[in-house]
Amino acid sequence: EEIVPEAKIAVGHGQLREHLLEKVMLDFMHGKYDVLLATMIIENGLDIPNVNTMIINRADRFGLAQLYQLRGRVGRSSEQAYAYLLVPPMHKLSSLAQKRLRAIMDFTDLGSGYKVALRDLELRGAGNLLGKEQSGFVQSVGFEMYTRILDEAVQEMRRGVTDVGEQKEEGPTSRPTDPKLDVDFDLLIPSAYIPYELERISIYHRLVNFTSIEQTEALKEELKDRFGTFPPELELFLLAIDIKILAGRLFAERVIVNASKIKLIFGEHAEKEETFFSELIPRMMNQKMAPVHFLNQKNLGVEFEIKGQDKMERMLFARNLLHNIVYNR
Repeated sequence: EEIVPEAKIAVGHGQLREHLLEKVMLDFMHGKYDVLLATMIIENGLDIPNVNTMIINRADRFGLAQLYQLRGRVGRSSEQAYAYLLVPPMHKLSSLAQKRLRAIMDFTDLGSGYKVALRDLELRGAGNLLGKEQSGFVQSVGFEMYTRILDEAVQEMRRGVTDVGEQKEEGPTSRPTDPKLDVDFDLLIPSAYIPYELERISIYHRLVNFTSIEQTEALKEELKDRFGTFPPELELFLLAIDIKILAGRLFAERVIVNASKIKLIFGEHAEKEETFFSELIPRMMNQKMAPVHFLNQKNLGVEFEIKGQDKMERMLFARNLLHNIVYNR
C-alpha cells in the first residue's frame, strides 16, 4: 500500500470459506485485483495466464518441490514471467537451504521437473523402501549410486535364494567389477554438440553409471534423435564406456588403452571367481584377434596388441576384442 497505493490487493488462504475463496480467485483471474496475497494454497491447480510475477517471501523455508510448484504458477502464457525468491543473507542460511535454492536456480529449462525430483530425493534422502521414514543416506552417496548399490544388493539376494537362470548370451554370471579406465585422450561431450551444461552433466552421470552395452546403444539412439549425428569425440567416449563395461565383465580392476595396446589388471575379486581361471583366461588365450601376453607384476594382468590406422579404429578394435572374449564369440 505504501509503494504502490493504487494497486488493488486480494487475500486468499485456506481458512476462507470455499465460496469466498472461489470468488477471490475468480475476481483476481478476471483482473479486478492487481495483487494476490496468498499462502501455499496456490501451489497446485491454478492456471492464471495473465499473472507474470511472483514474490515468494522466506523462500528458504520451503521445500524444493514446493518452490518448483510455486514457480510454475507464473509464466503460463506468452508473456515473460519472473519469480523473485526473498531470503536472508546466504551465509545465515543452512547448508540444506542453500542447496535447495541453488537447485531451483539451476533447473530453469522446460521439462526440468524430473531433474528437480531427483535432486529433491538426494537432499531429503530416500528413506525406508517399505517403511514410513522419510530420511535416508542417499544424500551422502548420490541417488544414482544409491540405486546402483540397491540393485547390486537385490541381485546378490536373488543369487542366494534361486538358481541362476539361462542367460541370453553366454557370458559371466557373477557381479562385474567397476574398473578404473585409463586412456590417452580426453573423455568429453563437446559443448558445440550439446550446448546446455546441465544436459551434458546429466548425460555424464548416466554414462559413468552404465553397466551394460545395451544402455550405451540406447543412449546413442537417443542422442542421434535429440541432437543429430554425434562428433568423433563423443563416439570415442561411448567406445571407452563400452570397454570399461566389458572389462568389468572380465572382473578387471583397471583397464589401460594406449596407441598400441590394451591392458587388463586383475585383483582379488577375479581370483575369487570360479569362472575366471576355468573359462575367462582360456577365452583370452584362444581368441584369434590379437595375441595375449601375461604381465610380470604383483597383480595378475594381461595385454593385447590393438590394430587400427587411427584412434577411432583402435578403440573399436579394443571394444570388439573384449566383446568377443566376454561372450565367447
